[in-house]
Amino acid sequence: MNLKAVAGGVSALLLMFSLMALVNGLTFLVFSGEAGRWVSVKFTLVSVFLFTLSLSSYIVSRKFIVTELDEAFMVVILFWLLAPLFSAVLYTVSFNMSPIDGYFESMSGLTGTGLTMISSLETAPPVVLMWRSLTQWLGGLGVVVFGGALLPFIYRVIKSAYIVERGSKLAPTLISSMRRLFTLYLAYTLLGVALLYVSGMSFFEAVNHAMTGMATAGMTTRDGSMTYWYESGKHGVLAATVIIMILGATNFTDLYNLSRGRIRAFLSSVEVKSFIAILALLTIAVATVSITSGSPDRFWIRLYNLISALTTTGFQVGDLKGEPEAYKATLLIAMAIGGATFSTAAGIKIKRIVIAVKGILWELERPLIPRGAVITRRVGDLEVKHEDITAVYAFILIHLIMVITLSIAFKITLDYYNIEGFSYADTLIDTLTVSSDIGLTVGMINQNSPAIIKILAIIAMYLGRIEYLPLYLAVSTYYRKRIAL
Repeated sequence: MNLKAVAGGVSALLLMFSLMALVNGLTFLVFSGEAGRWVSVKFTLVSVFLFTLSLSSYIVSRKFIVTELDEAFMVVILFWLLAPLFSAVLYTVSFNMSPIDGYFESMSGLTGTGLTMISSLETAPPVVLMWRSLTQWLGGLGVVVFGGALLPFIYRVIKSAYIVERGSKLAPTLISSMRRLFTLYLAYTLLGVALLYVSGMSFFEAVNHAMTGMATAGMTTRDGSMTYWYESGKHGVLAATVIIMILGATNFTDLYNLSRGRIRAFLSSVEVKSFIAILALLTIAVATVSITSGSPDRFWIRLYNLISALTTTGFQVGDLKGEPEAYKATLLIAMAIGGATFSTAAGIKIKRIVIAVKGILWELERPLIPRGAVITRRVGDLEVKHEDITAVYAFILIHLIMVITLSIAFKITLDYYNIEGFSYADTLIDTLTVSSDIGLTVGMINQNSPAIIKILAIIAMYLGRIEYLPLYLAVSTYYRKRIAL
């Protein structure tokens, strides 16, 4: 492994990340009122330092190009540890957050989780609120895409990281795919800004929520998330966020077809059809729970939170802690499934679920197939091979093991610190929130939580966002060494 090439790739990505921080700081240095001016000054000065550090590292290592897959893996693995560290320095110096809370806030933002360590969002400086949203917007699409689209000179250094981060392409070449992805992402984000502004949000809040909604990330500018807008009677805001959440959780290829007016291709997509079917089934479950529990008036709130869970966004209305256990179970299923592949959503992903279900059906019909027959398995236009099915089962198993192990660790920690009032279903919801980078919460993880809970959550958010790449890299390295021996 060429460590200089890895350093060059990480430096290029951090250069893009610190540049966006600098732009954010300079913007609010100009437009902030007197109350937030000093925070903007500190934010900008730290951004200059981080940008200079990244640029210096990039200049030294830019000639070394990542050529091997394990090097690209290492670039992604290290970036998702160091970028939150950069952001944590910004929070700590400019906003006086503790280092662990700053790192938590940064990891939550970049991974699109949406949990926060800030207790009074309404009084937080605009530069901080916008940075939270910007980290989610950057993390949702991937800094590597922004780098390729906005800083073409770093393309050679980061192109291998794109293969690991995104994989799928919207155009024949990687650079054109990056540019097309960025344009599509920006266009739908601007559409979200317009929808939210017309629905009753201020322009500043519309920009923040459009970015975090399109990134299926869920950070807001208000305590209590979307409860404020619901209680204010601005239900149009909730309807607008539903549209944005669904767009963010849709495969970029399908979004591209939609934007080009290819409605038939969009509606025939396996993931679009599967999303509609899954949402319909879960909606029936929510309606049943609402009727049988004697609370039909809460159906629309529960449906909103269900859509937020399925798209892995995390916008939330009301308190989930007091909801019926059957509804919590429905949310858990939605949170585990998640949105489409090649989208900003997290979770297992719809295509993996479809492949897993069809894999079981294909295995059941295998004894009935004549010996020697050659059968081509497909999910939509994708040919599915045996190793693809195995990879899907492996990912689902790893994800489930992580969720179960983490939920037990959380429960033991809660008992150790005598923190009462959380059932195991509550623990599972917050566990899936951090493992699948969602943001819906029953309140178990907050500013006052013990440090061990925050650390466990950070680890889960990190591994969930990069889909357990460190584990894959460790296993592959182990077996390659065994083969070499």
